[in-house]
Amino acid sequence: MSNHEHRSCGVLVLGDLRQTLTVVRSLSRAGYWVVLGRCEAGYAVGKSRCVADVWEYDVDTEKSPQRFARALAEYLDSHPEIGCVFPVGEKDISLLTSCGDLLPRSVAYAMPGETVVKTCLNKIATLRLLGELGVPLAEYRVAEGRDELNSAIEGVGYPCIVKAETEQTKIFGLKALVLHSCEELNALIEQWPKGSARWIVQKYFVGDRRNVYFFAKKGRLLSSVEVHIGRTDRVDGTGYAVEGVSVAPTASLNESTKRLIERLDYTGVGCTQFLVDETGEKTTFLEINARLGANFAIAYRCGLDLPRWWVESALVESALGVESPISPAEGAVGKRYCWLYGDVQGFKHALFGLDAPVRELLAWPLRIVRSWLLADTHVTWDWQDPMPSLSKMAEMFSGPLRRVSSVFAKIPRRWSCTRPDPTLG
Repeated sequence: MSNHEHRSCGVLVLGDLRQTLTVVRSLSRAGYWVVLGRCEAGYAVGKSRCVADVWEYDVDTEKSPQRFARALAEYLDSHPEIGCVFPVGEKDISLLTSCGDLLPRSVAYAMPGETVVKTCLNKIATLRLLGELGVPLAEYRVAEGRDELNSAIEGVGYPCIVKAETEQTKIFGLKALVLHSCEELNALIEQWPKGSARWIVQKYFVGDRRNVYFFAKKGRLLSSVEVHIGRTDRVDGTGYAVEGVSVAPTASLNESTKRLIERLDYTGVGCTQFLVDETGEKTTFLEINARLGANFAIAYRCGLDLPRWWVESALVESALGVESPISPAEGAVGKRYCWLYGDVQGFKHALFGLDAPVRELLAWPLRIVRSWLLADTHVTWDWQDPMPSLSKMAEMFSGPLRRVSSVFAKIPRRWSCTRPDPTLG
């Protein structure tokens, strides 16, 4: 298959997420015909000028691997121009992985192998693997359900971080929860999610977050860029990153990433996450995502066109059965990014949640403006493709405006606004 032939084919991108915007823009600029596949509208990616068409499937289809595989096969049969399927989010990758041999073989799939995906999705399995590899880890315990939380927390001590075995399970809507005392746990334990979910309790580690976005082939790291996370959308540092800058590679983090990639025989794109203390000497592994990170736009801005590389690699190997030539590269250093939508949402949460110090509330708007002005790239905003970002911002403010309007509509009138009758009086 020639370069011209595979670039002119279509790519079905699954998942309406903020990183999907960077994916569709990358592939469209590379000459691909891009179709967005989604179960429900999320980040308004369908409004992007880089999306040629949208394939929508219902929630029932998403819940059944067999039903999804049939729906996908039917769609691909009616759209023979599509040569590659690119699942972006964790949920989309999990769904395709669960389909197994039911997936249509007429197209290539830009996703890591089944074993890699299942290992990365299971945080407990990943932590155990890292222990075998000698990758630095903060002390942790595993709690089987909420009944074992107390004993697990006693094992590591306060303060500690509690997170679920998989990223799809949230704790009170959060990715992770910081607990500073037994009193905090007791106040939450009655509302704690019930069931058989396993929880990871890890010693709280104070440090800067670092993300390493990478591209690997058969266990060999080819390209990467390290990003220092400046702020998140939560006061305690958990949550989603809203500001960051690309930095020179840290030797220990690069080595840890290489070890993990080699052991997993990893092929594809991914992101490893770490914490680094203020001295730069102590580190701890956070997690590995077998997908593009949510703020992947910064890696793209740094010169790593991972979506294009991944699709071209998948297409060439599917058609010819040979490894596509991808030259090793390092991302540019000193590039800044911001995520305006997440930053504003985080400020709203802190403001109305009444759980942030006053000084934080006063400084937050200034930080939002500063990061916006200094950013080299914005996670979702693009002057040449503005509609997705504008739609999300309008959606953010439309709800509160409707609520305010409804409140005013219920206020009884205390005076008349009718025109007076000149015949009276």
